[in-house]
Amino acid sequence: MTKHCDNCNEDYERALKKCPVCGEKLKEHYTEEEMAQIQKENDDVAAITTMLW
Repeated sequence: MTKHCDNCNEDYERALKKCPVCGEKLKEHYTEEEMAQIQKENDDVAAITTMLW
């Protein structure tokens, strides 16, 4: 995960909270691979929850 500044349109390391250039709050930005992993984990949890009901 990186963090993105919408104002400067730049990505920064995830440890930062504000853009070092303009001071805007940075938003979390996930790669496609990270999003796929998150979706898989969510699907797994949903399947387990359904089975338990």
